[in-house]
Amino acid sequence: MEFLRIIGILMLVTLCSCVKHKLPPSPEEDMLYRVECLYQMKPDSALLVLDNLNLTALSEKERAHYCLLRANAAYQIN
Repeated sequence: MEFLRIIGILMLVTLCSCVKHKLPPSPEEDMLYRVECLYQMKPDSALLVLDNLNLTALSEKERAHYCLLRANAAYQIN
């Protein structure tokens, strides 16, 4: 039950991050946003995109977003 609560919170945070930003997003942030919209319908494709991202180019915030998306996509596959 606790696991489902954690997954629910993670999904809520993910959905809240789909809100458009006032400043133009960086290319990496834009890619993460696109993956976020993709992972629920095609989690395997989302994982492929995430695996090909250059993690050293990501900011700390973007790396956190990446980790959240990766965990959610892996959960959707399983």
